Amino acid sequence: MQRKQITFIGNRRKSIAILAVAAGVGVLGVCALLLGHPLFGVVLIVAAAAPVLVSLPVAVSPRSRYLHLDPNGFEVRVWRDRVRIEWADVTEFRWGSHHGSAVIEVGYAEPTGHESHTARIFNRYNAPLPYVMGKLVEWRLRYAPQR
Repeated sequence: MQRKQITFIGNRRKSIAILAVAAGVGVLGVCALLLGHPLFGVVLIVAAAAPVLVSLPVAVSPRSRYLHLDPNGFEVRVWRDRVRIEWADVTEFRWGSHHGSAVIEVGYAEPTGHESHTARIFNRYNAPLPYVMGKLVEWRLRYAPQR
């Protein structure tokens, strides 16, 4: 029996590791402030804040980031943003790179126009990226209308 939906949730371990590194950088920033290097200290503290803002929601609640597949298409949620793409609108899944990291690129057409778009799925889920890619391709072949 085939499953009717799959949900990949955010990777909590990776988020906690990022928080630990960011905390270390923040501590270095505070030390720099205390040792009389205000500019360097502020730069380190600001640099530590960005990863904290991104990783904290997933560390607290992994379901705040997900990739959901169902017979109609897939939905990606990051923060409060949700993007839903129907299988019929997907033109291809391919491997790509973003700042040197592997990503899944999704080619899709807007239902209202003929313009092609590309979205990225990052390696931020509770399954290896090649497995996620395999499921996306499998579900597209299974559920997309034949052209």
